Amino acid sequence: MENALDKPSETTEDLQVQVVKLQSQVDELAAKVKWYEEQFRLSQQKKFGASSERTHPDQLQLFNEAEAEANPAQGLQWSSRRLHQRWRRPTFA
Repeated sequence: MENALDKPSETTEDLQVQVVKLQSQVDELAAKVKWYEEQFRLSQQKKFGASSERTHPDQLQLFNEAEAEANPAQGLQWSSRRLHQRWRRPTFA
């Protein structure tokens, strides 16, 4: 049985050409991976990132309308009435 190393089927020039081709293939695939990663990052940012709708500072004052109209001199008024009353089933004797 002959060893494959005893009889080189390809010359060093052929192997060097093959190495150059494989290296260019690796570079091309690395560029594709980089492009796909960037596309994925952009889609994630678009999906989960900050919204393009920004809140104007004047809009936040709309929620303070109730506090602005309230009379602070009155203060809080508490009621002694029960807020919740349990309903009981009528009993039949």
